[in-house]
Amino acid sequence: LPVLSCPAVLPLVDFTFQQWKSKLNETKRREILCDLALLVGAVAGAQGQVSEECGARQLSQLYRHANSFFLLLQTFSWEAGHWEPSCSPHSMEHTHVTSIFLTYRQLVQGKLRFFFEDLAKVLCT
Repeated sequence: LPVLSCPAVLPLVDFTFQQWKSKLNETKRREILCDLALLVGAVAGAQGQVSEECGARQLSQLYRHANSFFLLLQTFSWEAGHWEPSCSPHSMEHTHVTSIFLTYRQLVQGKLRFFFEDLAKVLCT
């Protein structure tokens, strides 16, 4: 995949498990929404820079998946009020398209996985 001429701003999605467990589910949801909003924007920006068919197709698929999680998480809410897109997650600029895919994978295998596990525990009790 090509190097991006305009860097993608990606969320830093790493976390410590101990810190994550101490947060309320609503806080976790809002944090993930911020990460996903930034990631979806980065994918959209990268799509305009990748003309190669295979890469463009992969980015399009990634956009759909990340946006689906984003829309899904907007439907969950334990507090009054709606999510506001005015959050500012920790981020970093990247020029490699593979960084976008790695960030998505890390987000899904980390925060999203643990969030849905916590959600299942709450709903099944």
